[in-house]
Amino acid sequence: MTTVTGLNLWSASEPVPADAHGNNVAFSCLNCGAPVLATLMPHQRGSSEDKPTECRVCAAAFWVEPQLSEKRLLVHRVMTLDSGRYVAGLTPKHTAEQNSASWSVLSALLSAYGSAEYNELVAAVRQHAHPGGGKGFVDYCIRNNWLRRAQPGSDGVGKL
Repeated sequence: MTTVTGLNLWSASEPVPADAHGNNVAFSCLNCGAPVLATLMPHQRGSSEDKPTECRVCAAAFWVEPQLSEKRLLVHRVMTLDSGRYVAGLTPKHTAEQNSASWSVLSALLSAYGSAEYNELVAAVRQHAHPGGGKGFVDYCIRNNWLRRAQPGSDGVGKL
């Protein structure tokens, strides 16, 4: 059985706390700072991108990768529709007047800033075009490739 006691989170100087058997580790959520418990064993939840562990406070999803030879632990954020920055993608073909109004709000925001966080896009649509329905329209735009995830660092915001 692999033990992880003594591994460092990326290049931090303090070791990541592990349980007595070295199967579980605790780290601070990269989003809100709350403690997150992850399992390192391949057959248990939390060991891969397909089976991530979630922060109980903000619901951000992570999976961990121990690198025993380098004595470090990598924590990967699982990207979901509602995380990250987005830029304009394909030009939409509108079928409804309300979609045109919502898309014009999004395109104006993206023209002004280049990219925007998912929550900023939802708030803009909800405020100006789709009262109460911003999330549904933004998700619709992402599914239809009208919005695509921005590459890290491409707009000067290299956040994970």
